[in-house]
Amino acid sequence: MVVPAGSELRTALSAIRKGSAPDSAFQRAVTDAARRRGSSVGGWYLETHDLAHAPLPEELWRAAAPELSIAITHYQAPGGAWGQYVVLILNLASADLTAATEPPLTARRAAVYH
Repeated sequence: MVVPAGSELRTALSAIRKGSAPDSAFQRAVTDAARRRGSSVGGWYLETHDLAHAPLPEELWRAAAPELSIAITHYQAPGGAWGQYVVLILNLASADLTAATEPPLTARRAAVYH
């Protein structure tokens, strides 16, 4: 199930647009979502130039009943010649993702357990 982006992801998108590093903004979103829900939250962020070919983490396809919140923004890394997309994915029902394998290099995984 995909749910609307919560306040944590909206805050992360705003921070990225204002110049925060995507990994820091994403980790903050995961931590804040876990704190607000009082339960484990996992997720990933991806950086890509082409959304149609962005490698989604394999754990998404193996999850039994994910509750996903997804947000996308444009980002230009400091010193970068071109911008790219940043895709933030939170799994608010992450219990089935905690034993996941290593994600591809283009995906970063984060989890906060309560």
